Amino acid sequence: MQTVKYSIRKLFQEGGATRRIGRRSNPAVPLEGAYIPVQLPSESKARVALIEDVFSDSPAFFLVMVKSKAFAIVPGTAVYNESNKLVSASVIWADGTPGVVSYNYTDANGSYVFSASKTTGSSAPKNAKEIVTKDGSGRDIGVIIGEERGGAAVTLVAQPLPFTAKQNDPVSQTENTGLQKLTFSPLTAKVQIISEAYFEVSADGAAWSFFAEVNPLVSNNFYVRIKDTSILGDLTGKLHFQVEGTLAGECILTGHVGDGTETYPYPVANPYQLNDIRNDLSSDYAQYADIKMDTFGDYVTPGTILGNYDGQGYTISDITIVENGDNCGIFGQMSGNISNLNVTNATTKECTTENCYAGILGSQITGLVTNCRISGAVNNPVGNSGLVAGVAYSLNMVSGEGTVIGTYAVGGLAGTLGTTAAKCCFHGTINIQTGMAGFAGGLAGTANDAVIENCYAIGTIYGGGSAVGAAGLAWHVDCYSSGSINNVFCAIVVENAPAYGVASPDSQEKLVADGMYWDEEATLIESDGNGATPLSTSDSKQKSSFPEFDFDEVWDIKDAESYPFLRWVNAQ
Repeated sequence: MQTVKYSIRKLFQEGGATRRIGRRSNPAVPLEGAYIPVQLPSESKARVALIEDVFSDSPAFFLVMVKSKAFAIVPGTAVYNESNKLVSASVIWADGTPGVVSYNYTDANGSYVFSASKTTGSSAPKNAKEIVTKDGSGRDIGVIIGEERGGAAVTLVAQPLPFTAKQNDPVSQTENTGLQKLTFSPLTAKVQIISEAYFEVSADGAAWSFFAEVNPLVSNNFYVRIKDTSILGDLTGKLHFQVEGTLAGECILTGHVGDGTETYPYPVANPYQLNDIRNDLSSDYAQYADIKMDTFGDYVTPGTILGNYDGQGYTISDITIVENGDNCGIFGQMSGNISNLNVTNATTKECTTENCYAGILGSQITGLVTNCRISGAVNNPVGNSGLVAGVAYSLNMVSGEGTVIGTYAVGGLAGTLGTTAAKCCFHGTINIQTGMAGFAGGLAGTANDAVIENCYAIGTIYGGGSAVGAAGLAWHVDCYSSGSINNVFCAIVVENAPAYGVASPDSQEKLVADGMYWDEEATLIESDGNGATPLSTSDSKQKSSFPEFDFDEVWDIKDAESYPFLRWVNAQ
C-alpha cells in the first residue's frame, strides 16, 4: 500500500458541506450529512452511518479500520520476516491519522495477532488487537477484535505453570501439567477468553476450542490445555481476555512436550513427574518449574538412572527421601549428569541398611554434577555420606549447606570424591559416628587421586574418637598415580578426633599442592599434612593473604569482614 496524499478525512475537513462525493462531472451529495455503509467487527451485517460520525475518533470506527486493514505504510518503515510477511510498520490510517501496526505470527498455520495504534491530535492514543486463529488449511476458524484500554480489567489469582507432557500422553491435572485449572480474581462481568497457538480453553473442562466465556454468576474458573501432545519441543502462546468488546488483559503461556531424548527431554514440573522418573531410567529429563514436595509424602529412592537431569535453574524443595536398599538420594545411583539444579530444605530419613550410600542428590553419582546448590540434612549412621552423594566422581560449581551424619567416609559434599572438585564449597556440620573407624573432611571424607581446586569449607566436624581422622578439606588424600589440591581455604573446627588444617599427609608423596590455607586461630588446628599455610582469623579475611587466588574471575573477599568466597555462589 502507498501513502495517500489526500485522505477522505482531509477532504471532509477542508471542504465541509461544499465538497461532494461523486465524479467531477456529476457531483452527487455533500460530504456533510452523507451516509456511508459500515460494518462493525461485532456486527454480522453492514449498516449506514453519517460520515461525520465515522470521523469522530470513536473506538468503534477505529476497529472498522483495524478489521479492514485500512492503512497505508509509511515508506521505509516496514519490517518483514523471512517469509516476507509484514512484522511492523508506521502507517497512515484511512482517516488520515498516524499510527503503528505489528503482526505476531503464532503458529505454522498462519494464525496471528495484529496490534494497531493511532494518534489523533491531543486525544489519547487508541490501541486495538485482532486475534486470528487458522486451521491446518489456513482457513479462519476464529477471529476476535477489540479495543485495548489502559490497565488490565481482569487478572488471574495465580499464573499457570508451564504446560508439560510426554509426547502423545494424555494431558492431566495430576500426572503432568498439560491441563490446568485457572481462576480469575473476582469478576463483575462475563469474560471472553481467546487462546493462541498450541493451546485451547474451556469454561467447564468438557467443551474445548480456541474460545471460551466465563460467567461470574456460574464460576470464576476456566481450563487451559495443550492442544496436541504429538508436537515436540517448547510451546509458547497467549490468552487474551475480553470484556464487552474490550481487550482487558493477557496471560503468557509456555510449555514443553518431550520424548526423553537429549534434544527433547521429558519435562518435570510437578511432584508426580519427578517421581515418575523411576519408570524410565534411561531417558533425559529437564525441569520446567519449582517443585514443592511438602505434601507428597516420603520420596523413595529410584533405581539406577542412566540419563541426564537438567534443573534449568529451578528448585526442588521440602523433600523427604527414604532409602531403597543400600542407596538413598533423589536420583539414587546415577551414571548421567545433573546440572543447574537447586535443592532446598531436603532431608534423608535415617538409613538402616548396612553400608548404605546416602546424599540428597544421590547415593553414588558417576556423572558430572555442575552448577547445583544443595541445602538440607543427610542422616546415614551406617555408611558413606555427603550432602550431595555418598560417592561423587566429579563436582563443578556445587555448593552445600547443612548437616551430614555418616560413618566410614563422610564429607560436606561427598563421602568419597572420585576425580575432581572445582569451585565447590560447604557450610555446615559433619558428624561421624562414635566408635566407628573412618574419615571425615569439610569437602570429602576420602579423595584419592582427585584434583581439588578453588574450593573452601567452613563449619564443624564432630569426630568419633581416635579411630577417626578429620581434616578441613579431606582426610584421606593418598595419590597413587596423580592428584592435586590447589587454591583452597578451610575454617573447619574439629572436635574429638585427630585433625589436620586442610588434608592428611599423602603417604605416596605424589600429591601436588599449592595455595592451601586454613584459619589456625579459629580452628585451633596447629598442623597440616601437606604443608598448607596457617593464618590468623584477621589474616584469613585479607585478600593479600591469598596470592595464588584469582580474585578477578573466581574468588571474592570483603577485606576485614569475610573469608574468601566463590563469586558464582554469591551471583544470585
